[in-house]
Amino acid sequence: MNKLLELISDSNIGSDCTAPYIVKFNKENITVFDFIKYVCETFSNEWGIIDIKYKDSKLSSLKYLAPSETYSICRIEYKYGKIITEHISQSVLDKKIDINKQSRASGGWSCMDYIIYTVDNTPINLYI
Repeated sequence: MNKLLELISDSNIGSDCTAPYIVKFNKENITVFDFIKYVCETFSNEWGIIDIKYKDSKLSSLKYLAPSETYSICRIEYKYGKIITEHISQSVLDKKIDINKQSRASGGWSCMDYIIYTVDNTPINLYI
């Protein structure tokens, strides 16, 4: 399997044995599905959450919010190579990841949580 991403240590390991990471993508046009599949297959002994942040046009129109607050989140939980979250919409899985926006990871040992950003602001239909 080609290496889809690299985790680059961003700081020292904390007292709880976790560390923050920058997620560096090695390809373009990666979908949320590609990312989830890669994480589940490559790190099949891990568990955690994947927060998918996407621009929300409804939030963007509110003048009192800073640009950083105009993201909505879809949370997916995974464990030992399988997705735990039920009913993930195809509209979530098809979204392209914004490889220019700094995605993050945090964890250690067997738990790793991710935050990724998508390219467009097409609304996500969370559950079908």
